[in-house]
Amino acid sequence: MIDFILNWLIVAGAVWGTAQFLPGVKVDSFGSAIGVAALVGVLNTFFGWLLFVVFGIGTLGLAWIFAFITWWVIDAIMIKVADSFMGSFKVDSFGWALAAAAIIAGLSSVGRWILF
Repeated sequence: MIDFILNWLIVAGAVWGTAQFLPGVKVDSFGSAIGVAALVGVLNTFFGWLLFVVFGIGTLGLAWIFAFITWWVIDAIMIKVADSFMGSFKVDSFGWALAAAAIIAGLSSVGRWILF
């Protein structure tokens, strides 16, 4: 349970840090970043795999070959969906969502590497 909470806080920190770095991404507070991390996590859990399969079928299997890129795009989609649900989180465009997805993934990986 502690690992779950630490991972959640790491991702929330990555969301907050990304919002400080990218001008097209805004989050009101660290509490809002915790909410964004939770919402994106829930969306990925319930809809991420479905989108991955749809992309895989739609691209005749190329999505499976380029899984890293596919998951990057899916994460950006989930970030834009979170933007539409949360008033305290704003992403100006899909391009900013792609950049945010890449930076959040990188910062989260570094945070996990440091703590675990």
